[in-house]
Amino acid sequence: MSSVKTLEESSSTNPIVLRLQQILTSCSRSVETGDLHTSGSSVSELVDFLDSISDDALSDPCDEDSRNNALQVLSEIHRYLCRPSLDQAVLDALSFELPKAVAKFACVSDHCLEIVDSIVNQFVATCSPRDLIPIFCEHL
Repeated sequence: MSSVKTLEESSSTNPIVLRLQQILTSCSRSVETGDLHTSGSSVSELVDFLDSISDDALSDPCDEDSRNNALQVLSEIHRYLCRPSLDQAVLDALSFELPKAVAKFACVSDHCLEIVDSIVNQFVATCSPRDLIPIFCEHL
């Protein structure tokens, strides 16, 4: 459960990032305990949360707060996925939905595009390519 502890020790004060961390913690706990129903619900909650953040940022490109929130959320997801203590089962569970959800942020800004690219590359580097091919093809 060290991956959960790391999230809870974050020093972020942005309520959106804190909410993201809570959802990611829920995903980690449910996958690590083998609770498939709760893990599916947590992943769905994560996708819905990310959709709302990306929709806000894309609906008004001049809204600096929404763009900043999008950037912070993507940065936190990238940090989360790159932690060496992250359980492979958690990565695998997220790999089915998270690439599609983060791809929506690519149009927010060039910096967001770079982070989206890094997130997708992290999935490619850590998950089975055979499992990812149908996921990426479905979302193209």
